[in-house]
Amino acid sequence: MNIYLFAFLINTLLTPTSPPQIIYVGKTALWSAYYDDRKTPVIVELSGIKYGHLDTLRRIEGVIEGLLAASDNGELRLKNGVYTYRNRALKFTVKLKKANYTSKIDAQREKLFGVHAMQVINNLKRRYNRGNYQMSGRVSEDYAYYRDSDHFPEGYRPGFIVEFYEKEKLPQ
Repeated sequence: MNIYLFAFLINTLLTPTSPPQIIYVGKTALWSAYYDDRKTPVIVELSGIKYGHLDTLRRIEGVIEGLLAASDNGELRLKNGVYTYRNRALKFTVKLKKANYTSKIDAQREKLFGVHAMQVINNLKRRYNRGNYQMSGRVSEDYAYYRDSDHFPEGYRPGFIVEFYEKEKLPQ
């Protein structure tokens, strides 16, 4: 038990407490993509009209033709110092440009995270037939932790998911 407490304390103490200084941003007519190169695992955040998704990618060992990481639908490449993200399911490719982190970018990412949270909760409501469940305002706390952290422990679940299971008395 003490080893778990020690690991929790180390993780808590080493977790950053501020937003990133820089972020990589790409925009098309319909989509926006954000990539924080501090994060492990690699996550590209996707935003569209009423759409928010956190595409978690797996790192590729031995970079092949600039391919750094990939998921079932997306891939992140680095070629000549330029990041490019491509999503096959949404059928778009975007160059990610380095940008200073601003309050405007933070607000856009928080909105994206909130839309993503609603989509996750709606999927859980359908799966467990819990149509009356109301999500609390805890999403902003989850976003702050997500934004400020560079590493997520294996099995990490945002508070809005944990809260769903607890309120609905479902096994996790």
